[in-house]
Amino acid sequence: MTGAAAQLCGDRTEVQALGYRVREDGTILSEEGKPFSKLGARRTILNDLSPVATFIAYNYNTPVDVNALELEAKRSLKEVEDELDWMFVTRHTDGKATGRINFTVWSDVFACPECGKEIIFWDAAVDEDEGAVRDEFDCPHCSAQITKRACESNWNTIYDRFLNTTVKQAKQVPAIINYSVNGVRYEKRPDQVDHETIKKAAELNSDVWFPTNRMMEGGETRRNDDDGVTHVHHFFSTRNRAVLAAFWQRIGNSKGACPTLGLWFTSSHVWATRQNRLLVSNFFKKKGGVIGQALQGTLYLSSIGIETNAIERFGLRIKTVPFTASSREAITCACSTADLRVPDSSVDYLFIDPPFGANIAYSELNYLCESWLKVFKNFRAEAIENRPHGKKLTDYHTMMRACFKECYRVLKPGRWMAIVFSNTQAAVWNSIQSSLGEVGFVVANVSILEKEHKGFRAITTTTAVKQDLVISAYKPNGGLEERFAKRGETV
Repeated sequence: MTGAAAQLCGDRTEVQALGYRVREDGTILSEEGKPFSKLGARRTILNDLSPVATFIAYNYNTPVDVNALELEAKRSLKEVEDELDWMFVTRHTDGKATGRINFTVWSDVFACPECGKEIIFWDAAVDEDEGAVRDEFDCPHCSAQITKRACESNWNTIYDRFLNTTVKQAKQVPAIINYSVNGVRYEKRPDQVDHETIKKAAELNSDVWFPTNRMMEGGETRRNDDDGVTHVHHFFSTRNRAVLAAFWQRIGNSKGACPTLGLWFTSSHVWATRQNRLLVSNFFKKKGGVIGQALQGTLYLSSIGIETNAIERFGLRIKTVPFTASSREAITCACSTADLRVPDSSVDYLFIDPPFGANIAYSELNYLCESWLKVFKNFRAEAIENRPHGKKLTDYHTMMRACFKECYRVLKPGRWMAIVFSNTQAAVWNSIQSSLGEVGFVVANVSILEKEHKGFRAITTTTAVKQDLVISAYKPNGGLEERFAKRGETV
């Protein structure tokens, strides 16, 4: 989005929408009426260690023929619908009409700690009247009052033909189907035909590729190992996995005609994983519920998960895939900020949004999407704290210092760098500040980024780490020392 904003600096209407006056010759006036800038797209270098981030950045900042994109996307959508839409058809409760599945609620299955019999978590724990999941619930067999924590998972042992081995996975079953008939939504329990459809989809033979690699080492990527979710394809239902593979195949075959279709895939892909959840509090009140996407910053799989209709999601995204570029003024790079390969003192302005210590394990969270792209981040060069990867605060400090040193090298003397930062640990905040000073930057201002009011507010405390901060620093050009010397003479 930095690249998109830089290109929009050449759009008079966009600049005026920010509240600035623009003269006929392109001169931009401040609120006080003083000239301070000129219209014109800025040339940007967009850099990130993540292949997914640079893939998205490239597509945001590359002009696209929107009409061609829409035609190609609709063609692919029609082909996938013709091939796989049968997987999302269900029989209406009247036994006559058929409906199109919007989403299916899947529930964990546990064993009662008292009687050992099977408990479907949705049936036992969800309170329809309250619209909530009860912390304590009764076993439907022995009436014992139990908690989810006290239960053990029931298991399925299946042959994974993609790994050519038997795997043991925590058992889940479809509990509720939300579907539409003639535009009206209904809910129903899965019937025999629905179970047969799911089984048929699981047995579908196809030579279309999809990723089946082992999840990388990490706290998030291996957090579901105990439930048997160990490989990339386990994060998708059999139906949505087939849909994603079908779309990816067609997008790959269309690269020459419309390469930006890849952004359509990455923006739709997130709706097709097993990480989607049902917001139970709204499910019964709003008749159809609200789907909550994956929890941010984790690869958590809920005990009440949502299997969306991925074909429908791709269809909905055709009109909403964002494209902002009008020119080719951006270069996209996938490398460490510690090795920018840009000439000395050649950059006018730097805007960076560095990792916030241990807050987010970026390489782990991007692993699913990168597996489709077949390009993976070099997580060894990732400037974060990460216990499974053996990275401590001292490592974070060292790596951030190397990044700031490189930023100092490429920035022109007297020019500025802005750093967006947020962390709840004062030690991480202090590490950022000390790293800046160690390489030569002068921190001139720290402001709170007020997202609700879209503005900044200056702060005076050195440990204000719970907010989103913007640090403004500059590379001295000799004038700073002279000004300090003159002030010293007058003291």
